[in-house]
Formats: sequence, C-alpha cells, structure tokens
Amino acid sequence: MPSKRVVILAFVFLIAGLPLAYAAEPALRAETLPVTTRSAEARHMFDEGLARFQSDLRVETAVNTWKLAVKKDPNFALAHGFIAFVSRDPNEQAIHRQAALGLSRKVTKGEQLLIAWMADSGDGHFLEAIADMNQVLALYPHDENLTWFAGWWLIHQDEQEKAIPFFERTTNFPGSWNELAYCYAARHDWVKMLAAARKYMELAPKEPNPHDSLAELSRVMGKFEDAFSEYRTALQLDRTFSSAQLGIADTYALTGDQVHARAEYEKAIKMAPTDAQAADWALQSAATYVREKDSDAADKAFRAVASQARAKGLGELEAEAYRQMALYQKDPKAAMELLSKAADVLKEDKGMSRASREQEMAVVLYARVLRDLDAGNKEEAKASVAELNQLATSSRRTTILHAYYSAHGAVLAAEGNWDNAVQDLEEDDRDPFALRTLVLAYQKLGKLEQSTRAAEMLSNLNRPTLEQALVVPAFRLRRQAERSSHLGNSGPAIGDRPARAISVSPAAERRARALVSPQGSESSR
Repeated sequence: MPSKRVVILAFVFLIAGLPLAYAAEPALRAETLPVTTRSAEARHMFDEGLARFQSDLRVETAVNTWKLAVKKDPNFALAHGFIAFVSRDPNEQAIHRQAALGLSRKVTKGEQLLIAWMADSGDGHFLEAIADMNQVLALYPHDENLTWFAGWWLIHQDEQEKAIPFFERTTNFPGSWNELAYCYAARHDWVKMLAAARKYMELAPKEPNPHDSLAELSRVMGKFEDAFSEYRTALQLDRTFSSAQLGIADTYALTGDQVHARAEYEKAIKMAPTDAQAADWALQSAATYVREKDSDAADKAFRAVASQARAKGLGELEAEAYRQMALYQKDPKAAMELLSKAADVLKEDKGMSRASREQEMAVVLYARVLRDLDAGNKEEAKASVAELNQLATSSRRTTILHAYYSAHGAVLAAEGNWDNAVQDLEEDDRDPFALRTLVLAYQKLGKLEQSTRAAEMLSNLNRPTLEQALVVPAFRLRRQAERSSHLGNSGPAIGDRPARAISVSPAAERRARALVSPQGSESSR
C-alpha cells in the first residue's frame, strides 16, 4: 500500500525549494527562459499563442498558432513541446512530444528541462516531471510564463491547492483569475471563487470563457438557472464556443431533462474541435440513457462511441466507453467482460502515452473492485486492489492514487474495517461511490456529524459524470425518504432533480466583491 505520508512528503520536498528559488537572484542570470528558433516570425507566433492561452484559455487557438510557428520553423523544439503539452488530441500529443524530444539536443539547458518536464508528464513519470519543473523554475524564478504553466500543470494533476501560489504570482495574466476560481471551488471557498471569477470577467469582458467558467462554477453550487444564463451569454459572444454548448447539455442532464440534453449534446459534438472531444462528449450523451434507466439504449449508444473511437485510433476513449458500460450492467458477468475488453484495448494501443494508459487502467481496476464487491467476490476485488497498489506506487499521480485509495477503502468497508476504510475514503471528495461508502462508514463508527457532512457533500455533487448519475439521484431520494419518515410527512420526491443550491449570503457576496478593488489592483491573496 503506498504510504500517503511518503507521497505527500515527496511532493512537498520537491516543491519546498520554490520560494527560495523565486527569491534567488544570481548575477548575470537571464530573467526569462531563452527560446531557440531561427525564424523571427515563428517566435512571434509562439509568443502570440502563449499570450492568447494565458488570457482566454482557448486550447485550440493556442495549438493552431503554435502549429503555424512550427510550419515557419520545423525545428522549433519548444513550439512542438507546447503543442504536446496543451493539445487535447492524444495522437497529436504523441507526434509533437517525440518531435520536441528529438530537437531538444539543439537548444539551451533551460529549454531541455522544460521539454523534459512536458515529456515526463506525458509519459507518466510524475515525480520526474515535478523534479524537471522545479529545476527549470529554479533557473528562471522570475519567468512568469513558466510560473503560470507550473500552476496550469498542477491543476491538471488534480493538485489545485498546490497550484494556487503559482497563479497568485501571475495575476497580470487574465487566465490566472480563471484558474484561481476553480482552485478555490475545489476547497469550497465560494467567496474567493466568486471574487476570482468576477475579476476574470472584468479583465476579459468580450471573451466567452469568463462566462463559461462562471456558468460551470454556478452549476457546481447548484445554481442551474444562473448556469444556463451564463452559458448562453458565452455563446452570444462567440457562436463557435463549443465548451459553452457542452455546458448547456451537461446542465440539462443534471437537471433531469435528458431529451433536451441529448439535443444539445448533438450540437456540441458537431462543434467539437477534435475527434477526441467529439467522442468524449458522445459518452456524455450516452450517459443520459442511464439517467433514464434505459440500459438497452445506453448500451447501443456506448457501443457506437467505442466503435467510433476505435476507428479514429482513440484507444483511451474506446476503453472508457467499455468501462462506463460496465458500471451500470445488471449482470456481473457482463460487467467483467466489458472491463476485460477495456483492459485489452489499453494493452493493444501502442500509440497511447504511458500517462493516459496508466490513468485509464487505474479507473478500470477501480471499476473491477466495485463490481466484484457488488457480486460478493472479495478475493477478486483484493487482487485488483493489489494491481492498483503497484500502479499507484510506480506512478504517484494524484488521480491514480485517488483510484487506489477509493478501491482499498471500499474493500476495507466490505470487511467491516470501518476505521481504516474512512482514512482511505476521505481522500477523494468528488468520487460519488467513495462518498456514499464514507457516509455509511461514519454512521457505523457513530460519527453522525461527519456522516451528515459527507451526505450533504454527496447530495450537492453536481458533476455531469456517469458515476454521479448512478449514485447521487438515488442517494437524494433515499435521504428525502428518511427525512420524510423522521418528520412524519411526505416531502416532495426529488428524483433526478438536483439538491438545493449552495447559498452564498449577501454579506459573503459583498466580501467577494471587496476582495477585488474597483481598479483591479489587488489580488485575492
């Protein structure tokens, strides 16, 4: 079992030198990372892509701009590296990662470290990527581009808390405020979240992304009408802004209107910038049938996505389609066959990055644990936990560690080992399965206050995932029935409708506004 203390200490040890690195100012050291290219035009495009991405966070715009830079200078190592780092297309990531590595011999030490960081991240070498990141930041402690991308990368490793200091150092980039809003949301600090979201909107008033982000954050809080309004505003600013179209579909799904959700998903899929995103969003659409408890229609839709993903060479998404199907199957044997098929796809796809393969394999193994426990096969579940243990020990990626702890906690709970189960189940407060078991574990231990708090968290979980669809609506119904029984009355059935919105008091709203000065000169630190 990977020790949480070892993982945390390893991360803190590597990160701990950053404040000192930022303070250091050795003589004759360049302030910013050198960028090696023989084309002034390519360099201009590279800088333009960085500036746009740090402002509006449009991945496709940035990637397309860096592709133009590569056309001007095919030997532009950093441009290749950033395409691989940011692109949402796994095939594109692999091509440009290899190009960047091959060209890295011809660039400066700092560029080599940055490319190594990007490559190690893509190849699943998490601790090595952190070490690379620390070294390049130590060499160029005042390079705001590097600082910003360190925060951005940490968020994508599910390390929101550790990302906050990096964005608080780079609040001159509008996009930093967007990322801070999501980081504050992860810690449930709604006041700072709203302040950061408003600051982002103030700095980029004509961009759709601030409205798209505020919509998603409103949805997290259960404010669905606000979410719809902000998504529609984003689309008014840019009709091609596919993220907002997807958001509308996701919000319909969460509010129980699956027919409208599928119609909106269809629009989003047609707008998808990449094949990978189109397949991913088609999975979201397929899940609407699960919400309607129509397993036959769901099977047909998920198999169509798997076939589409296979035809496009998107092994990770093909495997994900089979994994999701396995979660709602009534027949345990059929579920395990689908999970075996998902694992086979991951082993067969030679073009997939190691990071993607390991991350998807982790959630496949976690699904195996859940389905084996449902069927009463504890020994088989333990075998899958052992595989996850090995994966988590070698990778140390936060998402894989979360899968391991949730799976191990589920097995401990099945054995009645509630004390130890709680320690593992507390690791991921966004996993509906883990939260549901955590509520029970607290009850078994007589910790009613903690159980109530975990139940509130689960009831208010408004993430448009299949896991949420399988757990949260049923949990809300059961909780409503328990409350009605306790009060001696029959409250309204809430079904798939979301729980009450998380409220922010008028005083908290005023505090949120006060965190940002009228001139926008103060940060939320």
